[in-house]
Amino acid sequence: MNSYLLIAAILTFIAGLVHSMMGERFFLVRLFKADYPEALGIDESINQTTRMAWHLTTLALWCIAIIIGVVAFHPGDALAGWIGNVIAGFFTISGVISLVGSHGRQFLGIGFLLISFFIWFGIF
Repeated sequence: MNSYLLIAAILTFIAGLVHSMMGERFFLVRLFKADYPEALGIDESINQTTRMAWHLTTLALWCIAIIIGVVAFHPGDALAGWIGNVIAGFFTISGVISLVGSHGRQFLGIGFLLISFFIWFGIF
């Protein structure tokens, strides 16, 4: 068992949870204000689709957390290492894009880079 990968899995799960909570509290609420959607001609089905897509991202992060957890219990396995590299690459690229795109105002990019660090440290 690899504790660095387990830490990465836990951080990934937390990132998904925070994504949903912050989205509901700060992003989706503003998007769905009564006057704002009507001004754009957005109806309820589009609001529901947006909310569903937002939370599917959380579900995807939780699934990735499970995969990282499984990889943690297969140290030295070539396939597990390859899977870890792919996921760490995803988090590295996502972290950099988040930091650059938000001009450093979102902490998500730092979290993603931290997750990728733990994955790469765990598989090497």
